[in-house]
Amino acid sequence: MNKLSGWFMTRSLLIAGLIFLGLTLGMTAWAANSSTQDIVTQIQNYTATGDIQEAAAAEDLLSMLSSVDSAISQGDHVAAQSLLTGFVHAVQGLEGKLISSAAATGLVNAANALSLGL
Repeated sequence: MNKLSGWFMTRSLLIAGLIFLGLTLGMTAWAANSSTQDIVTQIQNYTATGDIQEAAAAEDLLSMLSSVDSAISQGDHVAAQSLLTGFVHAVQGLEGKLISSAAATGLVNAANALSLGL
């Protein structure tokens, strides 16, 4: 291996390592910033703005998140992920009916971020 190819290889490995570190730290921060309480706050805000149109729909979603939170606190991450999947399906089922598309997208993204962090 000549001097130039060794330089390129070293540089490539350094760049790959930095990219990996950046992605790892970014994913950790993203997942760590997502919690059931964050999603509860989103639901409350969407209800206040009218993006969630019925209090009963908001209460159902909040109840689902309470179950997710209980599963997480008990260390049952499999159940928490399953419950989050149910939450996502419920939100998607209400999208365009009782939940605006923007609110549905925000809730789904938050639930998926939380699921990644489990």
